[in-house]
Amino acid sequence: TSLLKPILKLMENPKAAVPNLLFQCQHGFEECEGNAYEACLQDVAPNHKDFFPVFDCVESRSCPEGKYPPDCVDTPANVMQGCLKEYGQHINTPELLKCYHGDRMRELLVINDIATLEAKPQWVPWFTLDGVPLVQDPNHENSTASFREQFLLGKRVCDAYVVKSGKEAPAGCANFPQSDDEVGADPWSKFPKNNFTAFIDELNLQRLQQAAANEALRDEQQSPWRFFKVKILAVVVLLCAVSGGSAYYCTSKKKQEREEALLASQNNA
Repeated sequence: TSLLKPILKLMENPKAAVPNLLFQCQHGFEECEGNAYEACLQDVAPNHKDFFPVFDCVESRSCPEGKYPPDCVDTPANVMQGCLKEYGQHINTPELLKCYHGDRMRELLVINDIATLEAKPQWVPWFTLDGVPLVQDPNHENSTASFREQFLLGKRVCDAYVVKSGKEAPAGCANFPQSDDEVGADPWSKFPKNNFTAFIDELNLQRLQQAAANEALRDEQQSPWRFFKVKILAVVVLLCAVSGGSAYYCTSKKKQEREEALLASQNNA
């Protein structure tokens, strides 16, 4: 942190010359990309109820290093677009993109780097609750047992809620493991394996449909007959307006005549 904090101070000064920063992540560029998007997401939508559905969507669908569809969907950047469309209608997307492509993103990553170093993580993931590490003895001779303590995060959060609020724990707290015995020999088995085959097929279909619609629109715009269609329509509207009133009147009159003709044919039948 002794190196990063002076840099952060420079970044907070709009007139200061900030060194060119290069960020590297344990699992490659895509992980850095995801970290940047998620940092900006929390910055433009700091309310937990606003950002977390999008955040959770990105985390569950993104492909980490060594993982490929259909176990996941795509890179964090590509997944973010769909997650914003599904869960982030209230998110200011232009501001999010401005953050991601600007200096604010670099500032946020430095802030997160400092916070990570100050937490002194022993491994990843590493949880703290009110600033206190969830794992109290990470150097225990049985490192596996220490790591398993992290599966008691839900219980610890619920316990803290009861102490701070003076209320009973929410009903959902009973679903969390309450002891190491309840964690089980293979805690990962309780998490269902994702298979996004159907979801990916639907995305591909939507992309094909959108591409076809775009191509049809281009063909229409480039058609030599388009100019004549517009001219003919304008002439018809003009003649109608001259002979009987406004263009709106003419359009309404034609619609009324069609409806009256249809009604007459039904009565005759």
